[in-house]
Amino acid sequence: LRAEVAALEQDKVQKEKQEQADIFRSFDTDGNGKVDADELRSGVKDLWGVEVDTMTASRVITKLGSSEGSVLQSTEFDLKRMEDVLNEVVAESQAAKAKEANDLQKKQDDASQKATAKALKDLGVGDEGPSEEAAAVARVGSVFAYVLPTLDTFRFSQALLHFSWAAPLLSIMDFGNQILYG
Repeated sequence: LRAEVAALEQDKVQKEKQEQADIFRSFDTDGNGKVDADELRSGVKDLWGVEVDTMTASRVITKLGSSEGSVLQSTEFDLKRMEDVLNEVVAESQAAKAKEANDLQKKQDDASQKATAKALKDLGVGDEGPSEEAAAVARVGSVFAYVLPTLDTFRFSQALLHFSWAAPLLSIMDFGNQILYG
């Protein structure tokens, strides 16, 4: 039984080697016994249906190959390793493109922020210290925002008609209403 298992394992290994050799020959379109980047591109497309550019194919060959950097020998040709390396190289390439796009977006955002800050500065908005006039106008405006509703309450209250001190408050309220509501 052990002999049969060993024979089956040996047959399996032989078949895998034969399949590797057949696939290598299908990749090696010019028949020189080596697979270059263009042959790898077309072979990967035929075998897996994946489009690979020449730069990626060259990087895969460099990572897989041990003897000559620009081609794969039949002894270096291993589909499982090739698939792993191809996935790794594609992932690295995508990460580099994503980082490049992120850096470009960041530069555009920085330029946009600088342009906005410059435009606001040219308009006098957002300066370090607001001018005294702007601060005073803001304080007066906030006083009116809080006082006018209170004055409206007094104005429409019948109790104020009997007190002489209410007249100045009513005139201030009328003036504020004229400013705000025309």
